Amino acid sequence: MRPTDQIYKSLINMAPYIVDYKITEDFIAGSLPQDKTVFAWQANNYNTNVFHKKAYIYREWGRFFKIHEIIRAGSDYQDVVVMQKPLD
Repeated sequence: MRPTDQIYKSLINMAPYIVDYKITEDFIAGSLPQDKTVFAWQANNYNTNVFHKKAYIYREWGRFFKIHEIIRAGSDYQDVVVMQKPLD
């Protein structure tokens, strides 16, 4: 994530409400702590952001779909996963 991305700003702003991780600029700049990392908070409304490492996508999602490509920042700041359902 880049500091100019809305998701970056949201995580920094919501840091006091995210109890599972101590959100700091250094934390965001580092590697994800898990293959599937979930940031959830409760402040005015409930919100959740989920981040997946590539290995997780290939291992877990690949059981159900053929993973053709992962396009970094293919939709604004979000990566795009191009998948195909196997033909039966």
